[in-house]
Amino acid sequence: MKKFLQVFCISLFPLFVYAASTDGDGGYRDTSVVHRQHKNYLGKYKGKKGITNFGVTGNYRGMLYYRNMSDLFDGTYSEEKMLLSTNDGGRQSQLELDVVARPTSTTSFRTDFYLYSPMRGAGYNENETGLQLGVNLDGQMNYEHAKISFRLGGLQYTRLSKLTFGATENEGESLFERNTWDNFQMAGQNYESYYAQGTILRDFRWGNQFCQGLVASIYDLPWGFETRILYAKTPNNGGQSSYLDTIPNISYGGFIHKKFGQNYVGVNTFNSVTYDTTINGNAIGYNIATVDFSLDFYRDFNITGEFGCGRYVEDETLNTSYGEAMDVVLLSRQKLIGSPLKLHLYRLSPSFVNLDGGFSTYLKSTAGYNGEGGSSYPVGANMSDVDFINGNRQGLDVRAEFNLAGLKVNLATGFSEEVDHQSTSVSFGHRINGIMFSRVFAYQNYMGPYSALTTNYRSYYENNPLNTDAIDSKIRFAVTEWNMKYKFNIGNRPFYMFYLGSYASCQDQLSILPVLRMEKSYMRVQYHEFEAYYKVNNKLALDSYFGLENMKGSYGYTKAQNGAAPVLEFGKAIGLGADFVLAQLTNLYVRARWFDFNDKHNENSHYRGFEGSIELKANF
Repeated sequence: MKKFLQVFCISLFPLFVYAASTDGDGGYRDTSVVHRQHKNYLGKYKGKKGITNFGVTGNYRGMLYYRNMSDLFDGTYSEEKMLLSTNDGGRQSQLELDVVARPTSTTSFRTDFYLYSPMRGAGYNENETGLQLGVNLDGQMNYEHAKISFRLGGLQYTRLSKLTFGATENEGESLFERNTWDNFQMAGQNYESYYAQGTILRDFRWGNQFCQGLVASIYDLPWGFETRILYAKTPNNGGQSSYLDTIPNISYGGFIHKKFGQNYVGVNTFNSVTYDTTINGNAIGYNIATVDFSLDFYRDFNITGEFGCGRYVEDETLNTSYGEAMDVVLLSRQKLIGSPLKLHLYRLSPSFVNLDGGFSTYLKSTAGYNGEGGSSYPVGANMSDVDFINGNRQGLDVRAEFNLAGLKVNLATGFSEEVDHQSTSVSFGHRINGIMFSRVFAYQNYMGPYSALTTNYRSYYENNPLNTDAIDSKIRFAVTEWNMKYKFNIGNRPFYMFYLGSYASCQDQLSILPVLRMEKSYMRVQYHEFEAYYKVNNKLALDSYFGLENMKGSYGYTKAQNGAAPVLEFGKAIGLGADFVLAQLTNLYVRARWFDFNDKHNENSHYRGFEGSIELKANF
């Protein structure tokens, strides 16, 4: 048999030769002519060098998770109870390839390819495949008195300012759940960074908002000027799936800064327009203009702030008045209390609407929000964390840090109130199992057994109506947070213990601290997260997590979704995991989580189960 195959292959060789020397119609082709033409073609570039500074970099983030819910609401969501998938609910690219080249000493370009092909699991008719949002082009040109950079494409992150276009930056966060924006660090090094510096390394997405389109920057200009312009689709008018939308929605804006060393003063503008689904397409959007600055003084103090105005417009109400906004942070690094102390003052009027900013905004209009979600999803009276700002709100936050014999403590408190009493509901997040739940129901609006839940990027919140007959004054808010970190050695290896906790309330009276008594508050929310990490060696770290949350509504002030008693909710989670270093710039993360949630006053509001995940992250 073997000899027969050899003879058969040899007998086919003349046919290959014949095919190679014929044209498409079967006629004979003069290969010597083709060869001469090829040599002449190459001769045009003889002696000319190609691009020598050329390379490919990138990263791979593969995630596989398994979920098995033994209980999920009233049983109507049975298709989501068990799932094996590679889709983490965030539409994050699995493979990023960056093709980088420098044709001249002053010019460079980069083209990014984002590959996204998740397996969504059984029960789905089709999966997404191929390039995620297309290809990006980066360009850089350096001149004696200016540097110009631009980016054009379908997946990029940038910011203008806090009140115009940007994303939320958390002061404290759990390290157990893997974040896509975490920069690469060896096993256990991120826990050391969090303990020593209060933060971890993050990539270019941190604090930046997603967009699709053109972003161009000019910097290193004479007299310290720099500028940036943006013309793109943003989360409010299309989000990450806007390439499927034929409606000509767009956002545009930019800034001009004048720098004084580390200080600066600038002007910003951001405008967004979209259209509703009527035949003529009525315009919906908003216009924002601000002035921002950052100034150091007396060597120890820094003041950073932004003042501006904005309006929300619809086609029939183009004369809507502008509303004011301000956000000011005063920082003392050492002098006042011997450690960092920060004061945060803010005010956003009801007319100042921004669905692409790093904050929640109050939207009284009935116009729909067609974005992909995020921290700017419109809600009513939002019970947010310290340092988070909300629309139709004014308030003050205070944050301080202390080091008590190796125990690092970050304490914060904040109180605020509505500018105008307009809210008819109160909303609060579910922090403990938020990431898991957002993967179950990605970007869903008013879902669940009582249509009270909304999921956004890596979290979900609950919206409860207020008894407006019993509430006739402004709603006031108060929140306190505790972040404690401690480190000691076990067997000459570091062991880290972290605690994140907060308590919040809303009521009719202004209070510096949360109100604990049920009869004096409308709603009370608390979270407790305990984490422990042990660095076994340079290639292995062990992880553990325990979380609790409790939400209590007060009789007479809040309305239950099903007409029963107000919410009395308890959520908890237990997690175990490990971080492995497989090779240089390559880590493997394993996580297991057991979760449970129930509302003792609403019989269908409950879920429990298990979720495990394996993530491989590599840079090259």
